[in-house]
Amino acid sequence: MPTPGRHTDTGPISDCARSPVRPIVALAVMAIPLLSFSPVAMAEEWLVVQKGRAYMPETLTAHVGDRVVFSNEDDVTHNVYSDSKAAVFDLGAQKPGEKATIVLQTPGIVDVECEIHPKMHLLIDVK
Repeated sequence: MPTPGRHTDTGPISDCARSPVRPIVALAVMAIPLLSFSPVAMAEEWLVVQKGRAYMPETLTAHVGDRVVFSNEDDVTHNVYSDSKAAVFDLGAQKPGEKATIVLQTPGIVDVECEIHPKMHLLIDVK
């Protein structure tokens, strides 16, 4: 009969061997990728105001993964859209006080217009 506290093949079992070391180590190894940096984790949010039937700012340099919030602070409805190679979207009718957001997914130049007010232009250079 084996002696208490002893394993028949390897000798005494220490308190460390009885502790749940392996699951803790496995969790630590699994958490490492979560700490790595990615473009999405560093994404920025840009505010574009629509006021006086114009976009402010009129040009913007952003990066893939960044969000652009279009805030209608005008007294009229706007319809923000783009059919550029770098981004195709149509936010539809955006009434005064409303906000809408896009996420930039492709590098290139995004030419943003208003379907209702054709003189409104915004150029976004996506890096």
